[in-house]
Amino acid sequence: MLSFATPAWLLGLLLVPLIRWLHRGGPHRRAVPVASLALWRRAGTTGPAAGERRPPDPAWRRRALVAALLSLALAGPRSAVEVERVTLWVDDSLSMLTREDGRPRLVRGLELAATELAGRHGAEVEVRTLSQPWEVRRTLDAAVASDLVSAAGQHEPSPPPAALWRSDREHWLVTDGTSAALDANAYARVIRVGDTRRNAGLLRLSARRSLEDRDRLDVELQARNGGEGAEERVVVLSSEAGEIIRATLRLAPGESASLSASTGMNSRLAARLEPTDALEADDSISLDASELAARRVHADPACPAPLLAALRAHPALSIAGETSDAALSVDCGTGKAAVSRAKLRFVDGGTRQPLDGPLLWSSAVDPASRRLGAYRWRAAGQLAPPQGKDVVLLASGAMPLVVRRADDAAAVIETSLDVEAGPRDDATALPLLVAFLVDEALSESLLDAVAVTAREPDAVLVAPRTAVEAAAGVRATVMASDTRSWSRLLLLAVLFVLPWELTALLRRLRRERVEAEAWSQ
Repeated sequence: MLSFATPAWLLGLLLVPLIRWLHRGGPHRRAVPVASLALWRRAGTTGPAAGERRPPDPAWRRRALVAALLSLALAGPRSAVEVERVTLWVDDSLSMLTREDGRPRLVRGLELAATELAGRHGAEVEVRTLSQPWEVRRTLDAAVASDLVSAAGQHEPSPPPAALWRSDREHWLVTDGTSAALDANAYARVIRVGDTRRNAGLLRLSARRSLEDRDRLDVELQARNGGEGAEERVVVLSSEAGEIIRATLRLAPGESASLSASTGMNSRLAARLEPTDALEADDSISLDASELAARRVHADPACPAPLLAALRAHPALSIAGETSDAALSVDCGTGKAAVSRAKLRFVDGGTRQPLDGPLLWSSAVDPASRRLGAYRWRAAGQLAPPQGKDVVLLASGAMPLVVRRADDAAAVIETSLDVEAGPRDDATALPLLVAFLVDEALSESLLDAVAVTAREPDAVLVAPRTAVEAAAGVRATVMASDTRSWSRLLLLAVLFVLPWELTALLRRLRRERVEAEAWSQ
């Protein structure tokens, strides 16, 4: 059905008078009066004087056509049409990178989908991945397919968000059927690819500082058999310094195994399985362990010996001289602390006094960090009252003991707890205090730091869990209503008629000039 953005009655009011005016002669209707007909050569008596009506200029038809087309185009004519809308959901999980016949499963699935969509002439297609469902692509060409393959393997699939599951669209799925989270029968069309059923892969590589030696790392590696047959692989763990360990793993279908090793402090670790299989992407894994390296600390020489001993005993700290790359500086009143991104300031007013009451922790402090032993602490001075955005982390009654000062240049933690004499009745109290203060200054937990690279447990599965029912591919086509504008087509018609009118005008001007020259003779 044809409709207009501008009301039809308004269009008629403008168009009908215009056409009548053009039919009566338009801008050439009026004749120029002359004193005597004898002034014109070869002129005969015509028109009303002779009892005859002069015919209208034939050009009025072209001009009326142009006016009508322009008026219709401006009225915004549009008609309702039925359009097939398809949303192609792409399973871009790790298993879709399994190579079969020299190419990944994902490439094969996208080619099959592109072939079928090419047969749906006029269909409106959008492509979305299950890992990034809010990112939409409007075509499925070679460039889009290449982008999808390069970004695949980052996450395991999950069902599409309900907000994107629109009832006026057909939902297709490209998958290998390895994920139990996807209900294939919910889709109008399912394109399943993949025949390989054997695979073993690496799931997790983790490292933490050794409890016995701060300069060594304890490493753990986990592998799993994601296929349907028994697998035997050689696993190689290495670092920047060379190979750490080589061992043989024998895994039954679905079985997992772990391997532990110890190595010196390294910034990067890597593991691989030999030989590789069809899914090479899960046969190797790497880990950035640089975050486990000891933090460089500059300590004020005036700091008490017990405090310096606690700083040296901290497994994640390395005492250094004045250096510009210190992560933390400790100021004990001399003001000679090196420039750093974090600072500890110990305030000593020279007078020791017992606390006003029990320790009161701020809600901003992690409950796991609230550990200062059983020692009865004393205050070595009085901290300045908190101002502006300062945060009191620990207090006793109305007395602030640990305050995080608002400083744009560096994170500053200030405390008035007495650390000079040292808690002799509890050997763990001062190290626990130092650990707490260091974690607050650096905004990270150094004692519990673990570097991890991990894949989801089902990422190495390559065999389909459930068969896709054939009924899912024969559902009725979903057609949606859309509007089609005719304004552009009408404007093209105007552009076709205008050259005709211009040509006629040029011929008329040439003819009138020839006649004028003839009369002047």
